[in-house]
Amino acid sequence: MSKKSDYVVTLTREVKQTEKYLIKDETKSDAVWIAENMNQSKLYDCTLIEENEDAEDFIMDSAKQVVFTKDDKGKYFWKEIE
Repeated sequence: MSKKSDYVVTLTREVKQTEKYLIKDETKSDAVWIAENMNQSKLYDCTLIEENEDAEDFIMDSAKQVVFTKDDKGKYFWKEIE
């Protein structure tokens, strides 16, 4: 059986997300701005009507063994084991 330890694992994935909003009673430029910046605000009549997310699987960039330790000044941190 493998020895267990602590690891810092870095994962990366790309996500393509598409959102469609219904924004009522605004100009086209204002509607775009509201959708991009204020879509959760109660100040505007903005409703999410469709959402799609296409995400790739995670790519493992690194997995580094670490130990929780304390430096000379008493500050705790995760130290990478080489």
